[in-house]
Amino acid sequence: MDTTTGSCSYIFSRIAPNIRQVRLDFVETILSVGTGLEIPGRCGDTEDSLMVSSPFASSPNAFPPSVCGILSGQHMYFESGDTGQDAGSVTVEKNAANFGRRFKIKVTYIEECNPLRPPSGCTQFFTGTSSTIQSYNYEGRQLLENQLYSNCIRQEEGFCSYTVTESQEGSFRLSNSKFGQINCKNRPYLLIPRPHLLFAKKKGGEGNNSDMNCGSRLAEATGATMPSSVTSDRTTPFAVGVRTVTSEDLDMFKKPILIDEEGFSVKYVQNPC
Repeated sequence: MDTTTGSCSYIFSRIAPNIRQVRLDFVETILSVGTGLEIPGRCGDTEDSLMVSSPFASSPNAFPPSVCGILSGQHMYFESGDTGQDAGSVTVEKNAANFGRRFKIKVTYIEECNPLRPPSGCTQFFTGTSSTIQSYNYEGRQLLENQLYSNCIRQEEGFCSYTVTESQEGSFRLSNSKFGQINCKNRPYLLIPRPHLLFAKKKGGEGNNSDMNCGSRLAEATGATMPSSVTSDRTTPFAVGVRTVTSEDLDMFKKPILIDEEGFSVKYVQNPC
């Protein structure tokens, strides 16, 4: 346990010329996170944060956002590029005074042809025909602010789409609405590409639905009081996108949108062709 303040940086040497990505597994990682009315879900400033970077990655989506809170059991990928002596670095900003933080992180180098290498721009990568995807700090039950990343799913042989459901009742809470919503402008949301949108676009229209899911139910339609499954189209790579807002964004009652929003825990199952 570490209660000191300051900054810790770790540099990952490029141990082989074919290294393309770095995977971090948060074996045990607990950092402070903003809560309450002031800064719900904030990482940094007066709270701790974990950031990754590489000076040699050229992709604009190479790096995930800063994270904090309870990260144990989760993972993160970032891109290292293909040149330079170092593959990247991770920095832990220990800003919160008298907080009992701890971090134990496993580092794995991912080679160019490694089957565990995700597509470019993927922050998390899941394999197998089914698994559970959670927002960072879901165990801490506070959705983090300023998140924009993709949870990618390796398409297994013979499978052409995937279906997403709440992993358990009440495990999807991205805004203080009491309903499921798909009109998610200026709200935190999950992005799941839907087949009906492709049909609508072919017909020259925009359709009545959206790829976005927000609110307090994962469901196909706005106003749903009960959760339902959401099935993707055949777009590859398979991915569930995440976008959240900032602590300063307010709802119609002038309350921070992220106040008391717990995040999400969803399960995906791949569907045979």
